[in-house]
Amino acid sequence: MLLLISEQKNRAHIFQDYSGLYNHIEAGEKQKHGRKGNHHKSQAWVFTRHSYQRMATYQDALAKQAANENDADNGQEKGWDILEIVSGNPAKPVFIPLVHNLDTEPLQKNWCNHYCKAHGLNLIEIMDVGDFRKLGSLGR
Repeated sequence: MLLLISEQKNRAHIFQDYSGLYNHIEAGEKQKHGRKGNHHKSQAWVFTRHSYQRMATYQDALAKQAANENDADNGQEKGWDILEIVSGNPAKPVFIPLVHNLDTEPLQKNWCNHYCKAHGLNLIEIMDVGDFRKLGSLGR
């Protein structure tokens, strides 16, 4: 369970996991930018999956994948989906091929933590009810 505190807005939100937190962040970013759908191109914070068909139009992003696909010994599947991660600087996206055994949860957790820190949000991971005692140290 996660507790997100915005002292600036005097609000708190509880999430079951990082996927729920991510969905909250993404909704806020869409609202902030006033766009729906393909809004991420100008955003500084992106964590999204693109299908192989979509990424095929981005020749630069697929250059490394094409080289790997030509390597018969790599044991990888052809036609990977791509995970795009932008953490504050839209000029420096990271593209990660989503091979069948890639666990994206740690990547999403890291992205969420960086987003919260960059936006002055306090994020507390609650393992048990005793962790609520940490709340007393948040400026009270």
